[in-house]
Amino acid sequence: MAKLPVPFEQLTREFGPHLAYEPPGGWSGRGEPEKLVKTHCCFCGQGCGIQLKVRDNRVIGFEPWEEFPFNRGKLCPKGVKRYLQNNHPDRLLDPMKRVEGVGFVPITWDEAFETTAREIRRIQAEHGPNSVAVLSGVSLSNEKSYLMGKFARLGVKTAELDYNGRLCMVSAGAGNKKAFGVDRAAGAWTDIPLADVIMCAGTNVAECAPITTDYIWRSRDRGGKLIMIDPRVTPLARTCDLHLPVRPGTDSALFVAMLRILVEENLVDREFVENYTSGWADTEAAAMETSLVDAARITGVNLEDIVRAARMWGEAKSSFLLHARGIEQHTKGTENVLSCINLVLATGRIGRPGCGYGTITGQGNGQGGREHGHKCDQLPGNRDIENPEHRAYIAGVWGCDESEIPRKGHPAPVIMEMIHSGEIKALISICFNPLVSLPDSNFTREALSRLEHYTAIDFFLSETAQHADIVMAGSLHEEEEGTVTSGEARVNRIRAAVTPPGRAKCDTDIVLELGRRFGQGKYFDHFKTPEDIFNELRVASRFSTVSYYGMTYERLEKEHGIFWPCPDIGHPGHPSPVRRPQVPHRGREGALQSGAIPAKCGRTRRGVSNYPHHRPGGFSVSKRDSDKAHRRARRPMSRAVRGDPSGFGSGVRNQRQGLGSCGEPARIGNAPGESGDHDSPGYGLHPLSLGGKKIGQPPYDPRVRSDQRDAGVQKSHRPDPSSRSRRSRADYRRVSAKSRLPRENGRKIQELS
Repeated sequence: MAKLPVPFEQLTREFGPHLAYEPPGGWSGRGEPEKLVKTHCCFCGQGCGIQLKVRDNRVIGFEPWEEFPFNRGKLCPKGVKRYLQNNHPDRLLDPMKRVEGVGFVPITWDEAFETTAREIRRIQAEHGPNSVAVLSGVSLSNEKSYLMGKFARLGVKTAELDYNGRLCMVSAGAGNKKAFGVDRAAGAWTDIPLADVIMCAGTNVAECAPITTDYIWRSRDRGGKLIMIDPRVTPLARTCDLHLPVRPGTDSALFVAMLRILVEENLVDREFVENYTSGWADTEAAAMETSLVDAARITGVNLEDIVRAARMWGEAKSSFLLHARGIEQHTKGTENVLSCINLVLATGRIGRPGCGYGTITGQGNGQGGREHGHKCDQLPGNRDIENPEHRAYIAGVWGCDESEIPRKGHPAPVIMEMIHSGEIKALISICFNPLVSLPDSNFTREALSRLEHYTAIDFFLSETAQHADIVMAGSLHEEEEGTVTSGEARVNRIRAAVTPPGRAKCDTDIVLELGRRFGQGKYFDHFKTPEDIFNELRVASRFSTVSYYGMTYERLEKEHGIFWPCPDIGHPGHPSPVRRPQVPHRGREGALQSGAIPAKCGRTRRGVSNYPHHRPGGFSVSKRDSDKAHRRARRPMSRAVRGDPSGFGSGVRNQRQGLGSCGEPARIGNAPGESGDHDSPGYGLHPLSLGGKKIGQPPYDPRVRSDQRDAGVQKSHRPDPSSRSRRSRADYRRVSAKSRLPRENGRKIQELS
């Protein structure tokens, strides 16, 4: 049933994405606001403070919020345009239902709620409670994340719940929990400017976290060194002290080789590893078995540069390590993270000024969204859903019997496979655009077409929502009160600057009403405001490693955010969870763990002859996540839409590797292989926000079921110019590339045109 009701072109004309429009007040920001509302940017995990200018219940612009300590008024190119989405002509203003041959037509809220409840009840009566899935997302506030977990388990009564963070940094979370006992940065961002050496691995900081770049430059201004580990020559790689252009998938080999050099040259902090870590002896022995010559051959990095990087890191008095999806989204992503952490632990660069370790968080609430229970294996407070004590505690908070809480469900990619196979018959989604976010859009589209019922809660008609039976017009970040947690674990207060336009509703109100329509109002009726949800979240997180119990809305506003854990009202919060002398000694519960080293530190995949080039997945300065909101928060005909090379298979060596010029079409496919090595290919960016990608089902990290995110590029594909039709300006409004699905040598490939 969940097929497009009318051709895609008709939906695009009606619901966008459209770019050519003038926001309220014009591009020059004419007109004075009635008020300024202090809140936070919604686009990434840095959590920058911003003041929104409001007039006539519209966001008409922004002002810097110079008092907020993280960004001190600075904003990136995405942040300064985030206000444009509020009054965008593509905003959904009404609940809608699909009508075959017509499209989506407005309906009453009562019909939307009743249709959804009736269909879900029917399907569950016929096929069981787990025939319905709920997909959520980490751009939601902490309150909504908590609510979605409770709603899915007690409202819908399904175990099949997961979130789009599964496609992001779950490998980092697994590594952090093993090494540090908590899933958060093991260092404060304020330590970055104090570091003598900063190492960035698999992260394009300058484009994806520009304000963090300012922290790095402050270190460099005082003489700090910068090491960049990335296949691509990113903006920071062009100016760093040492760039290691590692082959995709060989990160562990590089880190283990560096660890061996630290051991051989007596640069290990023996006192620290003996007193504060466990498992070091095995880790050291494994590192010493690694051949440095083989590591250089496997990674494609000169051995001299590997030695230089290890010495630079080991000889420094202070250092900070940052990484992101580049090392995480691989079949050995968790091992990559642990091998990375080993460099930090081996040198004792943790728990003291100028030292630390952190991950560049992706989505707007990527940190908080993975703490409060809308993951398939998690209860609030980052508790284990299979742990009897954890289940009993949350059952007490929720006022239900422990047996009413479903057991562990399946990760989001598996849920989509279960939809495709017919095991799951119905879907409710919010803040998740899997048709763009998952690697094989063709497979996902087929899966959505097999649903008996699909309800989507969204503020724009996303590519996925176009397949829904019922679309509920939801709210934006600035239309609802709440909290979000930044990548450095600072819990920030977000404010409602305006109310949803038209007949759109706040997401919270929609989910609460659905819970009542499913006959479970007793679990939701006491929530009158988002603050009520937050207060229950505080209790649910109490006594956990992720305690918010000591936080209140009033404190968060007054103190410009509080770092978790914050176990009681008088507690100031922890800017860093690992501070000496609080670092636990070896043998005590919670001792820092040296990470496991893969038995074979080789490549996780290799190129094949007809796919010799690699496109690691990632984002650029103009694109992020599924690009649903970002593409609409740009000025008309921006560089991103006219053919931003960083957005369409850009490469640092396109010309010399035979791929043609930037902006020319190339065929991209999924070409997995066995561990090994091959001649150095050209590398570039395959944007994860690129709609229509059909690169096949990739291999994944078995620990966390996070897909590997890269693609093999076959060759330059230059269409005959005479066969090209002239494109109108309107054609460039569509960011998603047109896709066909030819086959060569049995492999699906994609043609970007």
